[in-house]
Amino acid sequence: MGWDFTFGATRKDIIRQATDEWKTEAGGTGKSLRHCCRGNVIYILWEITRPDVPVMRFIEVVLMKKSREGWGCKKMDETMGPYYHECPISYIGMAGPSKYESAQKWRDEVILRHENKRRFGKRRRNEKDIYEREML
Repeated sequence: MGWDFTFGATRKDIIRQATDEWKTEAGGTGKSLRHCCRGNVIYILWEITRPDVPVMRFIEVVLMKKSREGWGCKKMDETMGPYYHECPISYIGMAGPSKYESAQKWRDEVILRHENKRRFGKRRRNEKDIYEREML
């Protein structure tokens, strides 16, 4: 998927559009339970309800970027394995278990990132640094 830009949109407009509740033709709804911005990345915890299916929750990652004409976004959900791991760890607990392996892998990476941040401080370190430190 590519980027979607809206002429004249502000960053706030993009956040509002990305987190708005939506409805499906089948009578389902998507509701943003929580969202937060970390730089130009929005993490959204969605709850999907449909009359014929149990409630489903998932995490969406939305990248934002400014162009000359306005702000735009690129949306991806956790099953796409986005390379952005600053999602609040509480969202993972609230989302419940995922039936998708790729989503669970991404969630595990988010948890690992938070654990490493706690262990080694706020300075960013790549996995090689962490591995080498653990081997000592």
